[in-house]
Amino acid sequence: MPARKELHYFDRDGKYPTASHLQHEHLPARLFRLDGSSRKWWRVFATDAYYLLTGKNKPAEIPWLARYHFGRINDRWYLSLFDGRLGRLRGEITPAYCLLDAEDVRRIHALLPQVKLLYTLRDPGERSWSQIRFGMG
Repeated sequence: MPARKELHYFDRDGKYPTASHLQHEHLPARLFRLDGSSRKWWRVFATDAYYLLTGKNKPAEIPWLARYHFGRINDRWYLSLFDGRLGRLRGEITPAYCLLDAEDVRRIHALLPQVKLLYTLRDPGERSWSQIRFGMG
């Protein structure tokens, strides 16, 4: 799995309520946009920097995180996040993908025709309690 749990690559379009900080392809746009996406980018970057400083992320993950935060956002970039893991199972976890429309699901299939998509449902009570605890932490 990547160093970051939720990549939000396929739901980065503004049509989704979960639209990520990866909406803009070029780094300057990600850093200085006024539409709120740059605030998201800075927040995610600060979180990853904090995790590196506190040891929650390993120093060996620095090249991956650099590619994630500073790379040019496109399909090649996304696939590069899984380089070096040939012969092993690879994947990512982004719960917001459950909101993807049919067009974006077809896009995933076109990019990764052999991919196996897993859709899991949690107990609604446990999930709500988890979100409350996450929000308080």
